[in-house]
Amino acid sequence: MNGSSFAPTFWAIFFGSFVAFVFFALSRGARTRDEIRRGVGLADLARALQGSVFSVASYPTPFVLFRTAGAQSYLYQWILRGRDVVTTLEGRIGFPSFLEATAPSSRRLPSRFPRLRVLLSAEEADVVTLDLEWAKQVLDAGLRDILWTLRERHPQARITLATDRYAIEIEDRLLACEIPALLPLMDRLALLSRTTPSAGVKILGDVAIADHGRCPVCNQSFATSQVQCRRCRAPHHADCWAYLGRCAIFGCRGAIAISASRR
Repeated sequence: MNGSSFAPTFWAIFFGSFVAFVFFALSRGARTRDEIRRGVGLADLARALQGSVFSVASYPTPFVLFRTAGAQSYLYQWILRGRDVVTTLEGRIGFPSFLEATAPSSRRLPSRFPRLRVLLSAEEADVVTLDLEWAKQVLDAGLRDILWTLRERHPQARITLATDRYAIEIEDRLLACEIPALLPLMDRLALLSRTTPSAGVKILGDVAIADHGRCPVCNQSFATSQVQCRRCRAPHHADCWAYLGRCAIFGCRGAIAISASRR
């Protein structure tokens, strides 16, 4: 092969390989999204959790319903971006305020919205919260150890404590063999909630109801402007709604808000 024909051949091979790679990545991403939409693999996870797989019209994908620490709990999977899968284990036990702990190697940055004014830097995670003193207490009470344990097995993870739930988010497609190591962490998180009991939220069946005129996202009163879910009329802070992107009342799934002044 002479020099004059080498360059065109090289670039043809290069661009051909690039196009093939892009096509493969897109096809794999589409296949992953379709499998998540159909709940492929959830039956194995349900057996490991001693739960059952459900599909409901109000939720876009199938999920696993199970119980842990005596509370109704859920496992569901969703796409972070492209074909990156996140497996969420969520327990319906509330906390007094909001806290989010994101592992440094997570694909996501800590959440930002106006009411999250405090960023607590911890070696094992980036923690944002609405209540710094409470966050320090719950970290010292055991959350710090839970974060360390979780990071040993799942470096890309996030734990969220909210007024009507807690969640462990694993940035991976969780396998059934990994479930036994995660259930004790859910039990320990539930124990933290009992140590610092939830206020302002009660669970009625599958639906979390905010009491005493408090926002169901941050559990704070409405000293600032509020909006209502168009579907269930639950009030939210406008910036809390913007942060969550939908109604916070579990089982509602409302995605449109109206001003509270337009009742």
